[in-house]
Amino acid sequence: MPYLFKLSKRVARTRSRALILAAAAAFACEPTDPMNGPAHPSYATIDGRPTPVADLTVSAVTDTSATLSFTEVDDGAGNPASYDVRYALTPISWGSAPSVARGNCAVPVSGSAIGARRSCTVVGLAPASSYQFQLIAFRGTLNVNAVFGALSNVASGATAGAAPASAAVLVQEGFEDASFALRGWYDNTGMATTAAQQVSGSRALEVHFLVGGKTPTWGGAARHLFKETESVYLSYWVKYSANWVGSGRSYHPHEFLFLTNENDVYSGLSFTHLTAYVEHNYQNGGIPALQLQDGANVDQSKIGVDLSSVTESRAAAGCNGNTDGYATSCYDQGDGNYTNAKIFSAGQPSFMPNPGPGYKGDWHFVEAYFKLNAIQSGKGVANGIIRYWFDGKLVIERTNVLMRTGAHASMKFNQLAIAPWIGDGSPADQTMWVDNLTIATDRVASGGGGSVPAPVASVVVTPASVSQTIGGTQQFAATLKDASGNVLTGRSVTWTSSAPAVATVSAGGLETAIAAGSATITATSEGITGAASVTMTAPVITKPGAVVDLAVAGVTDTSATLSFTEVNDGTGSPASYDVRFAVSPLSWGSAPAVARGTCATPLAGSAIGAKRTCTVLGLSRTTAYGFQLIAFRGTLNVNAVFGGLSNAATGSTAAPAPAPVASVAVTPGSVSQTTGGTQQFAATLKDATGNVLTGRTITWTSSNAAIAAVNGSGLETAVAAGSATVTATSGGITGTASVTVTAPVITKPGTVVDL
Repeated sequence: MPYLFKLSKRVARTRSRALILAAAAAFACEPTDPMNGPAHPSYATIDGRPTPVADLTVSAVTDTSATLSFTEVDDGAGNPASYDVRYALTPISWGSAPSVARGNCAVPVSGSAIGARRSCTVVGLAPASSYQFQLIAFRGTLNVNAVFGALSNVASGATAGAAPASAAVLVQEGFEDASFALRGWYDNTGMATTAAQQVSGSRALEVHFLVGGKTPTWGGAARHLFKETESVYLSYWVKYSANWVGSGRSYHPHEFLFLTNENDVYSGLSFTHLTAYVEHNYQNGGIPALQLQDGANVDQSKIGVDLSSVTESRAAAGCNGNTDGYATSCYDQGDGNYTNAKIFSAGQPSFMPNPGPGYKGDWHFVEAYFKLNAIQSGKGVANGIIRYWFDGKLVIERTNVLMRTGAHASMKFNQLAIAPWIGDGSPADQTMWVDNLTIATDRVASGGGGSVPAPVASVVVTPASVSQTIGGTQQFAATLKDASGNVLTGRSVTWTSSAPAVATVSAGGLETAIAAGSATITATSEGITGAASVTMTAPVITKPGAVVDLAVAGVTDTSATLSFTEVNDGTGSPASYDVRFAVSPLSWGSAPAVARGTCATPLAGSAIGAKRTCTVLGLSRTTAYGFQLIAFRGTLNVNAVFGGLSNAATGSTAAPAPAPVASVAVTPGSVSQTTGGTQQFAATLKDATGNVLTGRTITWTSSNAAIAAVNGSGLETAVAAGSATVTATSGGITGTASVTVTAPVITKPGTVVDL
C-alpha cells in the first residue's frame, strides 16, 4: 500500500558513525535419522520408559555457540526427565558423538517441568561450522541405573563466521539524542526518543500512534542518504507495546523503506522507481514481510499488457507482465497512476502476542537484506536477493527476484526512510520502540551503537525459593547472561506467577503472598526463562485478650455507665471493643451494638491495663439490662480478629426524677390590713413547661415578723403597722406577696350633753 507523505525539503547530511552488528547464521531442523539406541547401560523396561523429545531445534547461534530449544517430557514415572545432549560436526552418529560438557546444556541436563519449553546453550563450537545436535530423555543416574526413552529428532545449525570482507557500514543511529539533522536525517528531524526504553545506551526511538493516527505523534517520514550500493543491509532492535495490533488489517503498517538513486532525494515515498519496504503485518502475531514497489517504471498506457518480451522500459512486476513468477498486485493509487506491489511474507508470526519465546513486548533483533538483480545483455535477470532474519533466524529468503529491468542498469540503493504508516488509521493507542539501527552493504557481525548485545542464554532468579506468611512481600531479581556467562543488562524482563490467586508479582518483580499454597515466579527475557518457588502459609494469629471484669458502675433513668479493664489486641497494642446491650437476658448474636453514648461501637482502646468507663445512652426507665463486649483488632466487617466474649454485666435503670420547680406564684399578690387582721396566702408551683406541680414542700417566711407574721401553712397575721413581704420557697425557687398593716381608727363614744 502506498505512502502519501508530504515531505519538506531540507539539506541532507550523511555523517555516518561506525558500528558493528551481531549476526547469527541460518539453520534448519532435519528429521530423525535412523540410529542405534544409546550406548549407556540401560535398565529400561517395555513399560514406563521416558517420553522421547520430538521438537528439538536450534533457536540461535553465535560464532562459538548454539542455543537449543525443546519441550520437556515425562521420565516415565510422572516426573520431569533428565537429558543426555550430544553434538557433532554434520552428520551426527549418536554412538560416537560426545556429550555436551560446556554451557548450560552440559550433561546431565536436569528437567524442570513436564511440558515446559526449555532452552540451553552449547558453547565452545568452531566458527562457521555446521553442527548437528540430538538428545535422549532418561531417569535415574547415567552409567548407573538410567532408564532411557527413544532418541530425539536431529537439529542442525551452522555457527556464524566473520562478516563478508566487502561489508561496509554506511549509517548508524543509536537514537541517543535529538540532534538528528546533525547526523544526516532530513524531511523530519523531530523524531521522538525516550529514556524509558533502550537496548544499550540511554535512549531509543519511540513510535507512538494515537487512535486513528496514520503517522506517529512526531509526524511523517525521516530520511537519510547513504553511499550508493547495489546491495543494502538493515538491522535494528525493535519492541512493541503489550497492546500492539498493528493496523488490525491484512495490510500495513509500513515501518522502514529503501529508495534508489533514480528517485530525487526529496521525492515522495509512494510513487517511485523502486521502494523496498521492511515491515510486518499483525495477524494474531507480527508476521515479517518485505515488499517491493516500482510505480514510476510502469508504462501507464499499457496497464495489464505483458511487455516482458517487448521492452525493458516497463515495470518489474505485474502491471506490465510478470517474469519472476512471484504474485504481484497492480493497483490505482487514486490519482490515475498505477503501481506494483510485490509482497514476501514469512507466512507465520515471529512477534508473538503472549509472553514467552518471540513475545512482542521483548526486544528482538531484526535484519533485512536486498540485492538488486543483474542486468545481462541489456535485460534484467531474475536473480535479485531478499532476506529477513528474526533474532538471527532466517525467516524470509528469495534468490530469484526481479527488482529492475534493463532500462535501469545504473539503479542503486541510496536512501533509507523511517516511515511508520497505518493507512486506515491506528486501531489502538499503541507504541513501538526502535534502537541501534545500522545500514550496511552486506550482513555485518555487530552494530548499533557499539556491539549488539548478545542474546540472552540464561535467566537466574534470586532468591530461588521463599517461604512467607500471607500478606508478605518479596523483591525478586533476575540475572541475565549470554552463552559465555557474561552478565547482560538493559534487557526487558517479564515477570509472571503460576498461581496469581496464591502469589502475585509486579512488572518489577515484587511478589505479594495472597493465600496459602505454592507458586512459581518466572522471569522471561527474549524467550529464556528462570524461576523461583514461593510457599505461603497462613500466619499464626494471636487473638486479643478477653475482658473479665465488665461491670455496671452507675445508672440513671435512661443510661448506664460501664467499667472494665482494657486488654491487649494480640499484637501488643490496646484492643478495640464491640459493646452490645439488650433487655435481660442478653443473647450476643441478636443483641444490637451500642450506637449512642461513649460506649458506641467501635470503641477505641487507650492503654492496656487501664480502667475504662463509658456510658450507654437511650435506655428505657425502670428496666433491667444486660451488657457484654468483645475485644478485637482491625476493622469490623472487614478484617477484624476477635478475642473471647467478656463476662455479662447487668443493671436496672432508675425511675424518672420529679420535674424541678421552675416558678412559684403567691396569691393574693398584695394585702392591706389593720393590726390584728389575718390573710391566708396560697403558693402555685409550676415546672419549666408550665405544668402545675403538687406535693412539693413549701416554706413560708416574712421579711418582718414584727409587722406581719406567717405560719408554716401560709396564714399571715398583722402584728403592727408597717409593711412586710411574705415569701413562699420550694425547690430553691421563690414567690412573694406584699403586706401593708395600719392601726385601726378608734371612734370614741359620744358625750352626753343633756343630762
